[in-house]
Amino acid sequence: MNFIDKRHAFNLAQEAMNALSPHAADEFEIQSDKTKEIKEGWVFFYNSKRFIYDKDPMYQLAGNGPIFVTLEGIVRRLSSATDWQAQIGGYKAPDSNL
Repeated sequence: MNFIDKRHAFNLAQEAMNALSPHAADEFEIQSDKTKEIKEGWVFFYNSKRFIYDKDPMYQLAGNGPIFVTLEGIVRRLSSATDWQAQIGGYKAPDSNL
């Protein structure tokens, strides 16, 4: 099985995030300092560019769950309603016998 690297995962997460931007009144950016590298892949958090750079809470996104990219390159938007760890805990890799 072929696995992707962090750079490829970041690009996939950015594509998924950018697909959300046209539906919003703001541009989004991945918060690289909040990215989590886990054994199953990477979890990318994002927010509005205005909030990231201005720190004005008026522009902070609400209800935006992170983007999970697996080692296999599968992209999943996670819910903000539950812990991302709990959501990934149920992840099974393709061809997994678990």
